[in-house]
Amino acid sequence: SDFQIPATSDNIVRKEVHIANPQLWSAETPDLYKVHFTLYDKKKVLQDFEKRFGIRKISVDGKVLKLNGVALKLRGVAFHATDPLHGKVISEALNLKDMKMLKEANVNYIRTAHYPREPRFYDLCDSLGFYLINEVPFGWGDAYLTDSTYQDILLTRGQATVQRDKNHASVLIWSIGNENPLTPITEVTGQFVQKLDPSRPICYPMIGDYFNKLNYKIPSFVNIYAPHYPTLNDIKHYDETSSRPMVFTEYCHTLGQSLENHHEMWEMIEKSKCIAGGSVWSWVDQGVAFKAKKNDFYTWTDSVWTSREGGF
Repeated sequence: SDFQIPATSDNIVRKEVHIANPQLWSAETPDLYKVHFTLYDKKKVLQDFEKRFGIRKISVDGKVLKLNGVALKLRGVAFHATDPLHGKVISEALNLKDMKMLKEANVNYIRTAHYPREPRFYDLCDSLGFYLINEVPFGWGDAYLTDSTYQDILLTRGQATVQRDKNHASVLIWSIGNENPLTPITEVTGQFVQKLDPSRPICYPMIGDYFNKLNYKIPSFVNIYAPHYPTLNDIKHYDETSSRPMVFTEYCHTLGQSLENHHEMWEMIEKSKCIAGGSVWSWVDQGVAFKAKKNDFYTWTDSVWTSREGGF
């Protein structure tokens, strides 16, 4: 409905709108509503834009992760922003191609490893129906994570991530860094994110051996366990012992054509109450195409050659 909101002296505008019997958003039914904003200076329009939003509730019920009150399974991938020709510059066409392929592969969930994506990516996830674990970007800095002078840096990254992406229905969970140890400053960062947005759970993606050594001695404010690369025996153990929901934010490394024990793992995950799913590492190869000729065509490389002559 149309309504006029007078500006207040502190330049903050507040308005509550109640929607009776809303269509609930999910990956299967990505229903969105529109809110239209117009900023006036008297009768002159200074700014005019629309935002789309979904109504849904993500919750933790004991050791079960739920969406709209129903137990949720996350069948997903970890997704770097990668284009073999343009590096980290991702076009609309490539995003749509990737998402079409993800849908065809029955993928319903994406982890934004190891940083938030460009804003348009979230609009597409909202409208096409993908669940996201959105990552506060920090990793590979273990030597500095016991230094309190780095606290403000982590809080700045947490605030920037939450404030930019908090209105997207597709964002279900905040991920606090990647494979970092739990230290006083990383714990404060997670609590800060929760304070900014108490409507979503958080997790700390952890190296599997590190998680296992902690033996569940993880602060109670952490809503979801997120160990990496579990074995079949690990999954059996977690299912029997975990008191919180669990998401394998990295598992089944797809180096080459491996996919490890994906089929056997999912037979166990489907039966588990606490294990909500996981994100295969990773959706696409991160290599960048080189034009130079390659003589040792079958040796290890971080680049991409599509022929002995290189390039595409």
